[in-house]
Amino acid sequence: MFRLGLARIRALIKVAAESGVAEVEIEEKGVRILVRQQAQPVVLQTPYMPVVPPPVTHAGGPTPPGYMPQIVPTQANAQPAPKAETPQEGSVPQGTVVRAPIVGTFFRRSAPDAAPYVEVGSMVAVGDTLCIIEAMKNMNEIDSEVAGTIKEILVQDAEAVSYDQPLFVIT
Repeated sequence: MFRLGLARIRALIKVAAESGVAEVEIEEKGVRILVRQQAQPVVLQTPYMPVVPPPVTHAGGPTPPGYMPQIVPTQANAQPAPKAETPQEGSVPQGTVVRAPIVGTFFRRSAPDAAPYVEVGSMVAVGDTLCIIEAMKNMNEIDSEVAGTIKEILVQDAEAVSYDQPLFVIT
């Protein structure tokens, strides 16, 4: 039986490492040896690296065990504070805002072929139906709590509405 010497195997490994090939195979007299190099691990870098101050030495000695550096924001990595939103003039509707009392689907009419309950410019009295909000297959009529004129309709027909969302402005 043919035996491949340890020196020959080491030489084969050395040739594979120095040449940079992924694998080297040799076969002699029915004995096959395959040397395969593992791929180099891929190192991913994070896009943001905080600035870390140099380690603090105590009395000229090495950094003490368990030392945790403090991350100090610098001008380069400091995040600006978010600006507070201020309502713009004209963005706050003048009049009474009718809000959605429930979550659901807003409908301006009782049926697809019916006329809308109200239009912009319509006069409404207390108790008049303004719209319907469908929630869990229940049709909920939303009535006006004030008398006045519909100034704005803030939601489109068949649009989903959330709780407390403005629906109408009545002046």
